[in-house]
Amino acid sequence: MSKKIYYTTSEVSKILEIEASTIRFWEKEFPQISPKRSEGNHRLYTQNEIEQIKVIKYLLHEQKMKIEGAKILFEKNYDEIRKRQIITYKLRKVKKEISELRKTFKENVQIITTSEEQTEAIE
Repeated sequence: MSKKIYYTTSEVSKILEIEASTIRFWEKEFPQISPKRSEGNHRLYTQNEIEQIKVIKYLLHEQKMKIEGAKILFEKNYDEIRKRQIITYKLRKVKKEISELRKTFKENVQIITTSEEQTEAIE
């Protein structure tokens, strides 16, 4: 993600892969998220607010918490939850990379096996 100062609701929506209406709803439920408004009255989110929305998404979508429970944890243990959320996403990324490497390895083994079989057939 580029290091802009402010992001619009649609930019945050694309970055986090959630609907803009969901972001606006969470803004009402979590007072810690209070974006500035542009002259045209558009919401402008900071990098910090985007990180907070990521944590909310983690609690609600990944941990399957209800809003009330997420509010309590968010307020009391934000830093700890943020650390867990970062670790979870990093582990998920590593798992995906390992899966892709495994697939590539299997494809390469298949190519080598096929090539050896063709070489033997020629001899």
